[in-house]
Amino acid sequence: PLGCLIILLYCFAAFLQLDWGIPNNNHPFSYHMDEWAQAHSLRTTFKNGTPHIWGGGNGMVFFYVIGGILLAPFVIVGIVNPFIIKSSLLFMSEQHKLFEILRLQSVLYAVLSIILISYIAKKFLKANAIVAASFFTLTPLFLTLTVFYRYDTPVVFWLLLSLVFFYRYHETPTKKNFLLAGIIAALTITI
Repeated sequence: PLGCLIILLYCFAAFLQLDWGIPNNNHPFSYHMDEWAQAHSLRTTFKNGTPHIWGGGNGMVFFYVIGGILLAPFVIVGIVNPFIIKSSLLFMSEQHKLFEILRLQSVLYAVLSIILISYIAKKFLKANAIVAASFFTLTPLFLTLTVFYRYDTPVVFWLLLSLVFFYRYHETPTKKNFLLAGIIAALTITI
């Protein structure tokens, strides 16, 4: 119950700032140019097979592939079409929707990270999961970065997930746990 309250409070804080600085008709440029670059690289990954393009964001392919997978349902049902955006000055309403959806991905990663912190604290460290989740969630850097579409929040999630699998291997050193820990660590590096 307290863990759910922490997640609900985080989501409330995140949704309050979800639209802040997103391109719209009042200001055509994002307040956070890193987000524009990341979104540009995301589109390029699915158009050209690579995220590397002039004006694109720094990031590894896995970040953009997962971002595209999470974005795909919104594209398929016609909520957003990221491919019509050719310039930062065109299709403001489409850009606004795109950035909202991309920011929701960061919020999802943040919620999953809070859950993983709780799980690691309780299962592997024998610490109070609520205290760990509270301190983690209330960290100003976490609260600030988790509402922007950047690779910061996904990399925290994947690092925590790799820790879970390393702890599992430490407790039960089997080939399966070793391979899972190695695969998750490799995927973490590709973020």
